[in-house]
Amino acid sequence: MEKISRSEFTGSDTGFDSFFPQYIRELSHRHWTPFSVILEAADFLAQGGGRVLDIGSGIGKFCLLAAHRYPEVTFCGVEQREDLVELAILAKDFYKIENTDFLPGNFKDLNFDLYDHFYFYNSFFENLDDTDAIDSELDYSRGLYTLYSNLLLKQLDAKPSGTRLATFDVNISQIPGNYKLAKISKSDHLKLWIKH
Repeated sequence: MEKISRSEFTGSDTGFDSFFPQYIRELSHRHWTPFSVILEAADFLAQGGGRVLDIGSGIGKFCLLAAHRYPEVTFCGVEQREDLVELAILAKDFYKIENTDFLPGNFKDLNFDLYDHFYFYNSFFENLDDTDAIDSELDYSRGLYTLYSNLLLKQLDAKPSGTRLATFDVNISQIPGNYKLAKISKSDHLKLWIKH
């Protein structure tokens, strides 16, 4: 991995990607959130303060860049693939980004009471499209997509009024009806929600 300056790492998609091995760079366009989307989502979520959870955090791109931009907010990521969590922690430690944490595991095992706001780039979709999977390490099925979507819906529905949610490439059926749309990005892929 190439050790680049912190400003290069946090300054663009290309700069961020260049820290990671080639096989990770090749996944970037399809699986990691674009830089411009991270900035807009982080600006919205940080207004709520507290702790933000990225569900399916991959190599930690959202958390690392958002935490760098907003050092007063804690950004946490949960990811099933331990090798991706290890890469995220490596980048966090190297660039000394203190206000982020990465947890290996499935989001369904987390206590959502520990988090105030949420970022979700439809990490469940790989269960519907076998050409979209990052690797073959996990089980994939339409049943898991439905299970995870319903569980997330239930967890979000239980959060208090004022909870903020940023979604990227997410089907509106995965959002509880009591979350009201605050903004849609120009690309129409990023949607920002507040629970009423």
